[in-house]
Amino acid sequence: MIMKDAEYYQNSNKITYISTLLRSEVEMMIHNYFQERGYIFIVPPVLHEQVKNKKFEIYLPLYNDRYALNSSNALYLGAYAADFKKVYSISSCFRDESDSQNHLIEFRMLEVETVGMNFEYMIVQIENLISYILDNLLESAFVLSVEDLKNRIFLLRDNFKPKRIPYQEFIKTLNKSKPGKQYGSIDISSVDYSISHMLKTPVFITDYSSKFATWTAKKKTQETSWALNLMLPDTYGELCEGCERTNDYKLLSYKISCAKVKHLQWYVEAVKKINSERSGYGIGIDRMIRWIVGAKDISSTLMFPRVKE
Repeated sequence: MIMKDAEYYQNSNKITYISTLLRSEVEMMIHNYFQERGYIFIVPPVLHEQVKNKKFEIYLPLYNDRYALNSSNALYLGAYAADFKKVYSISSCFRDESDSQNHLIEFRMLEVETVGMNFEYMIVQIENLISYILDNLLESAFVLSVEDLKNRIFLLRDNFKPKRIPYQEFIKTLNKSKPGKQYGSIDISSVDYSISHMLKTPVFITDYSSKFATWTAKKKTQETSWALNLMLPDTYGELCEGCERTNDYKLLSYKISCAKVKHLQWYVEAVKKINSERSGYGIGIDRMIRWIVGAKDISSTLMFPRVKE
């Protein structure tokens, strides 16, 4: 049941308080990490031109239904990256996803787009960024003053050594661990909570099925793409999703045409300017905070969460 803001305020607790202070430090560390590496901070629009029948989209009845709330800024960052090469944003995103311990309707997301970055280097950067945040939190006066939080972050840091498992191998492993429930070809993002329950360590799921990879992902084989998910154990679910992008602007234009989305041609024009490898990924800030704090559900990390009833 969705509460009113007054009820949320009255129900805020120690986890909410700690999460608020931690979020401030984490976002500052993210800025420091990318600014030190020559990235440009981008502020993309909140109102996006509508793509009809898009999964989880929140549409607005404005200007003849022209706009929807942004669910991802990947295309805008791709256009910026065509000119500035290395860009990132931290912004509010909106998705009408099912209510669970790991979903919000309004959430904060870090998105990164880099020209000159291949798939392998993207994985290295994601690992380095998360390790950088955990290391720096252990130098924070606030973290050091909260014994339970400090001890948890020590454990997270020391155990953050993600394995890499190809998508098909991961599905086979799931099926062996759950004989009574067999997974076929699935979008792991859609069942990340239940899958996370089975994991013991963080896992990069690579060679993602092209059937479920983003439409901008570069193909690796006929069946797979240069795409990944970073899954956390203990119900914390998917933390990161990313891919090496295709620069095949004719293919992108064809996909846009098939989807009958005429207003995205500007993205194709931006891609035409790129002549080297490029990759992009997104990390859920709220999910990261929940994981670091060890909160039971994601809504408790915010004083005024927006969740689906």
